[in-house]
Amino acid sequence: MKKTPRNLLALIPERSVEWELRDDGLVVLLVPKFRHPLLVRWVVPRLRTPVLRVKLDSVGSFIWQHCDGRSTVQSIAGKFREKFGDKIDPRHDRLALFFQMLEREHYVSMSQ
Repeated sequence: MKKTPRNLLALIPERSVEWELRDDGLVVLLVPKFRHPLLVRWVVPRLRTPVLRVKLDSVGSFIWQHCDGRSTVQSIAGKFREKFGDKIDPRHDRLALFFQMLEREHYVSMSQ
């Protein structure tokens, strides 16, 4: 089945996993180890830690904090440019790869 192309800049990312902000300003994603209801019921209670802790760098943390369900990728790209300047160019390519990874892992959902 062929997918229709999407305009990434017009999409609105919304977080799908819990997260916490460390003292140094970096974000840690709290990703459940299991999502299947049967595994959640029987396996997760026996685990010492039911979540994986995914640590983001300063760039990823900045982008993650702006995935509020209201801001478009284009507005995040503008804020990204203001914060990091020219050292992050090509910013749209970096954002596209980052959001593809987040969406593939079900950390964010993208809507119009």
